[in-house]
Amino acid sequence: MPCSPISSPPTAFSYDRFTVKIGGTEFSCSDIGYIKLTREVSGLPVKGIITAKLNIRLRTDTAFAPGTEIHITDALNNTVLPVFYISKPDYGGGIADITAYDNCRARDLIFDTDSLYFSEDKDYSVYDVVTASAAQCGFAGAIFGDMHVSSVPYKYLKGRTCRSILNILSEAGCGVWFCNNDDQLEFRRFGEVTEYFSIGEGSCGEFRIGAVKGPVTAVQVSNPVTDENYQLGYFGSFINKLKISGRLIDDAAAQGILSDINGAEHRAFSCRNVFTDTIPDAFCGFVLGNVCYRAASIVTYFSPVGYFSSVKAPVIDEDRFDYVGTLDYSLQDRIMQERKYGCSVMSLSGLRFFDEDTSYGFSAQNGGLTSYEGVMSSSKEASSVAVDKSSGTVTVNFADGHVYKYSANVTETSSGYNITSETEEWT
Repeated sequence: MPCSPISSPPTAFSYDRFTVKIGGTEFSCSDIGYIKLTREVSGLPVKGIITAKLNIRLRTDTAFAPGTEIHITDALNNTVLPVFYISKPDYGGGIADITAYDNCRARDLIFDTDSLYFSEDKDYSVYDVVTASAAQCGFAGAIFGDMHVSSVPYKYLKGRTCRSILNILSEAGCGVWFCNNDDQLEFRRFGEVTEYFSIGEGSCGEFRIGAVKGPVTAVQVSNPVTDENYQLGYFGSFINKLKISGRLIDDAAAQGILSDINGAEHRAFSCRNVFTDTIPDAFCGFVLGNVCYRAASIVTYFSPVGYFSSVKAPVIDEDRFDYVGTLDYSLQDRIMQERKYGCSVMSLSGLRFFDEDTSYGFSAQNGGLTSYEGVMSSSKEASSVAVDKSSGTVTVNFADGHVYKYSANVTETSSGYNITSETEEWT
């Protein structure tokens, strides 16, 4: 159903509708070339995190440091965007092209387990994990409902990034995390709509309709860790069955997911130059006639008269999803799961040597081992580690006959042992 095309979005500002502050400095309309906001999820919106990207062109010679805050307010309708942080400013000829991201860019921090009184033998509640992750990454709070699992095991927390942990939880909830306009970490399930916009011939251009998935009446769920599979519900066609997978999903969680998304639809579509009075949030619904199209990708241009967006939802390619999902799990398990070979353990946090209950960490660079926690080794993996705790002496033996011996100050922490070398000897 085509809509009448309209003009492209303006690229210059003619009056003070927007307040733009960067690092506490306010810029006027004459300084602003354009503002573009991108919110999109990659692939099928059944798991993951949206990191919103902001692009601004300014006429200025000011040099902005990475990490500088950007605050944008629409004074006409009193809308405030979440805080954005400069990632990459480019300069030339009195023009600054700024790229910035919202707080979801901080998801790659290693999860701080100390705040949960971490224990290898304990599982942690989903509420505590999400709340701690949101606080550690600077969010104002977290909004989420039942994730269909009550706890997260130790092995999915220790040494992992907040992004990795939230991705695992998003699988169990069958939805996507994003930063809302209140700077809160928010979760939306598959099929849920944050807000609705009615569009017609005068407010959109080049509307194209793709394939429909749903209404969902059945789910096919696989757990790549336990190799368990669940097929729940009834379907007359593959169009009504949604394939999902997750490392924490069991039969009860699969039942909860089906209950949540039963009847949901995913309509592939694309539309250029959708005009709205307010800024479209992630997963908005665009209603054309009596049909709602839920967007998974929204690219919005700001203008004095409102907002012009290119919106779309991708076609679901479940064959590719099966392949990519399986490959992703295989790689993640190889990288993230700690595997012990003799006295050494390889994990995302580095290479560690173990002697009973004490571990001694090393880092790797350019294919060889380097210093870590005050310890130095050769580019070869150690064959054994001997520890004399009473004297604080550690001896590392290598297969080529070299021996590395040092005295150390051993301090026990909640996450292991910190080793500070005092004297070193290499033979």
